[in-house]
Amino acid sequence: MILGFDLITVLLLSSGLTYGVYWIGEQKYKWILLSYLTSSSSAVGTLGALFSFALVFRTNICYARWWEGRTLWGNIIVNSIRICQQSRLWIHDDQLNDRVDCLAITFAYACKAQLRGNRINDEEDDGRRLVQKGILAQEELDVITNSASWQPYYCIDALRATINEGLVRTEHDISYEGRKNAAHTAMEETIANLAGSMGGCIRVRSTGLPVAYDNILNAIGVVFFTAATLAWAPGAKYYNPLLILLIYTAVKMIVGVGNDMEVSSLNCIHLDNIFLCISVILVSYVQHLSNSHNVYLSLLVTT
Repeated sequence: MILGFDLITVLLLSSGLTYGVYWIGEQKYKWILLSYLTSSSSAVGTLGALFSFALVFRTNICYARWWEGRTLWGNIIVNSIRICQQSRLWIHDDQLNDRVDCLAITFAYACKAQLRGNRINDEEDDGRRLVQKGILAQEELDVITNSASWQPYYCIDALRATINEGLVRTEHDISYEGRKNAAHTAMEETIANLAGSMGGCIRVRSTGLPVAYDNILNAIGVVFFTAATLAWAPGAKYYNPLLILLIYTAVKMIVGVGNDMEVSSLNCIHLDNIFLCISVILVSYVQHLSNSHNVYLSLLVTT
């Protein structure tokens, strides 16, 4: 938030320092103090440049994390849909294709639970709802929950096993071995992309900004605003507290933008939306394939 008690604190402190400069300036040796403060403006400018560099560097790091999280989300969406498309294209077994679809949806929600630090069957996650919708069996939910490894990687292993089984069952009239190998290579690449995206999400979630960096930035900020208040007081006079407050507000806004990007790079609120989007797209896609298949069959019958 931009507004807060810290703004009042900055205004009061800067006003107190400015008044103190004027009070001391009225004493016998005021010219000595004012000359010292005026000559320190260049040093304050150097300190301000250092503070600005540290602030911009922090914002760039936060933006890089936000962009990486956004890219990883997109990879999970694209590859979840892609594995279902590939399965429907190369595996001629409706039961196994449905299994791939359900595992892709379960993978998305297992990712969300993993990134929250929860188990998929926790109250605030969606494991039980997946069971109610028939996407996941209760026995399999228990296996995923009790798995010693990361929960999404159970879905990765299950996807590989299902695809291998489907390719063994499927028979093609032309170039069977070559087509099966090409299909296996393409689907394995998609699954590897899913696993890599999930690993990237966990890495981004687990490695935040170093605490020491924020501490150093705060220390430089305190020194800068204190020195700037003293150095600008003789020239800016009673406008000085307002000037300090405006600069502090601008800095606070930039820091707030960085904090928002840092938190929302893999924010749990956004995870609800992103993985709900995955499940809706996959269900819609499967229904579209079923309808298209029925239309194709009806066209064959009429011709």
